[in-house]
Amino acid sequence: MSTDSCLVDRRGSTNFLHSVTTTICPQIPDDEFNRLQELFRYEGYSPDRNHKKEEAFDRITTLCTKLFDVPIAIITFVDTQCVTFKSVVGIPCLELQRDNGFCAWTILNKHPFIVPDMTQDPRFVANKLVTDAPHFRSYVGAPLITPSGYNIGALCLIDSQPRHYTDSQIEHLQSLAGLVIDLLEAKTWRLKAQNEFQKSDFNNQRLLKAVNCFSEGLVMWNKNKEIIFANEGMERITGYSAAEAMKMPFDFLHGVGTQASAKEQFKKALESDQNSTLEMVSYKKDATIFWNFLRITPIFEAGEIMAYFGVLSDVTERKVVEIELERTKRIAEKATETKSAFVANMSHEMRTPLNAIYASSGLALETRPNPETKELLDMIHTSAHVLLALVDDVLDFSKIEAEKIELKPARFHLRECIETVIDMVNVKATSKNLEMGYTVHPSVPQIIFADEIRIRQILTNLLSNAVTFTVQGSIQILVEAKRVNESRYRFDWMIKDTGPGIDPSNQLRLFEVFSQVDDSRTRRHGGTGLGLAISKRLARLMGGDVWVKSKLGEGSVFGFSILIDVASDEVQTVPFTKCRLVAGHPVQESMLKSMMRSVGVECVEEGYEFMIADCRTDHDFRDPKIPLILIAPSALHDRRGSLERKENTFMISQPIRFFKLMGGDVWVKSKLGEGSVFGFSILIDVASDEVQTVPFTKCRLVAGHPVQESMLKSMMRSVGVECVEEGYEFMIADCRTDHDFRDPKIPLILIAPSALHDRRGR
Repeated sequence: MSTDSCLVDRRGSTNFLHSVTTTICPQIPDDEFNRLQELFRYEGYSPDRNHKKEEAFDRITTLCTKLFDVPIAIITFVDTQCVTFKSVVGIPCLELQRDNGFCAWTILNKHPFIVPDMTQDPRFVANKLVTDAPHFRSYVGAPLITPSGYNIGALCLIDSQPRHYTDSQIEHLQSLAGLVIDLLEAKTWRLKAQNEFQKSDFNNQRLLKAVNCFSEGLVMWNKNKEIIFANEGMERITGYSAAEAMKMPFDFLHGVGTQASAKEQFKKALESDQNSTLEMVSYKKDATIFWNFLRITPIFEAGEIMAYFGVLSDVTERKVVEIELERTKRIAEKATETKSAFVANMSHEMRTPLNAIYASSGLALETRPNPETKELLDMIHTSAHVLLALVDDVLDFSKIEAEKIELKPARFHLRECIETVIDMVNVKATSKNLEMGYTVHPSVPQIIFADEIRIRQILTNLLSNAVTFTVQGSIQILVEAKRVNESRYRFDWMIKDTGPGIDPSNQLRLFEVFSQVDDSRTRRHGGTGLGLAISKRLARLMGGDVWVKSKLGEGSVFGFSILIDVASDEVQTVPFTKCRLVAGHPVQESMLKSMMRSVGVECVEEGYEFMIADCRTDHDFRDPKIPLILIAPSALHDRRGSLERKENTFMISQPIRFFKLMGGDVWVKSKLGEGSVFGFSILIDVASDEVQTVPFTKCRLVAGHPVQESMLKSMMRSVGVECVEEGYEFMIADCRTDHDFRDPKIPLILIAPSALHDRRGR
């Protein structure tokens, strides 16, 4: 059954200008006839619903709004057709058709009727008072139960927000509902006994008794900050009776331990026209200290403040727990700091011997040991490398967990950062014949301001994983960016591989600490299981995250997003506009096109000004008229013959670096039978004019080759050392020369093709 009715004020005019609709109607109580008879018996109710405003009931609804901190409090009666308002605070005085009233549900039980959120209750979700203004959300109503046991109405609290009430608050509301019945009974008894003064005094005593039931201390001050009322709860908390409290100054609970800021806040609260809440140290009558949680509300009359009402609570137990929790937190933070310091110190201490083992084993491998010894040295070298990586990962993760890691943004070139990372993993990728490249979207800024070291760390972790688990095919880095504001972009990095892929059920485990998808892979490929966890936390520090998309047998895409400030919108250009590409792989072609676009060069098939070609293709590179940049697996590789047959040629090795192509003017001078000279020029900003010095001024050089001699002289000049033949303070000599190095008086720096080489005896 659906019912429509209007809210009507007591003068008969339509209010709220809308209908109230509900789809679920409350039942009629079994004792409805006797209940209505009981309702009509009270003097406070008249069947014609022409109720007069009564201060006693208004005080209760006003007190309810203050005590329970709600905007609306109502005393209602439920008759045969309507729900009428005896007293209301917060909305106009109304009457409502019974089937649509919340209080019609309240009278069905002896216990309070509670609806924390009407929008979640099917009985009221369609009610116009809920869906439209005034947008009721929460309701609690205590039934008005007469001494005969009949429910005639309700004392209810309504809020425009979802609300939950404590058991103590519900008990207080029931006490006040009993007080309403007491007032009604008193009025009825007054008519019968013709003794209005006695009944009024009786009701006042009941009101005071109800107020004294509160466990909190209730206090009232006048405008002069004098205490004019205190309940028994105040005496239970402080030890001061109401009579004693009313003779005391307003701040009589303060003491030497009360915070100065709290004293000032308390004074201002008794002068303010706003609700105030404060927490401070106070003193009881016996000088016992307690934590006082005080809520103060101004009481207005005719628009002016007439008094202040306060609710005082002893929260010492809660405060003791809070202080203990804070102490425990400080101890835990100290322990974390100690652990972090220990991990950092141990990491540094472990690095020293590990670096020695790693370097020494590497040097030993260069001495051409026998196969058995080489196998053992390989194991030592590899193990030291793994341990060094583990120490670095543990230290980084410890810093991140302790929130001690700091980002250090600086200005750098995006492509140079990417190419540095590619160089780090290129040896391993080349050994597996993996094609590796990167593509930067044309809209991506090139000069950015961010923590390059941390970006490289994330990129290295993801790229190393891709190389490790990809057996054949290619690996490609894609970079895109979206503008967030004038100077900030959201950069999206994606690393695509042609590896085995990852089952979706295992993908969530990837970013857990010390976790890998397959333990067998841990044994086969190594790794700590920390790399992705560290990468994810670093990305979040930079305002982004790390994610993965993968299917078994279809490869994987690992990506991360971070927020980056753009340092410059400058675009690098070259003195060419058109180029022809002869690529050896789709990934290589995509990368080269991206590089060319970034400097304003169009890739075409005809009318080009220069060519970039992979020497592994079958293209004929003999046209001497076209400048050629030749890409080889390594510098001057198997196609060197092509280079020697022509001028205007520059050869670069893979991986292809942007600055090999675009760092400045690239040139070549070559003649058949006379070798070649390659050159390039670039513009560089000087960071500092500082000159490094050493505690010597003169040195003798015994070089093994003119190139070596030129290089060493340049080095010495850069630190203020003069190269002489006599009167020198130390010597630098190549061990391959026939010079006699046995003079013990002169410090000697000996240069060998590799450490511990064939001249070790000397």
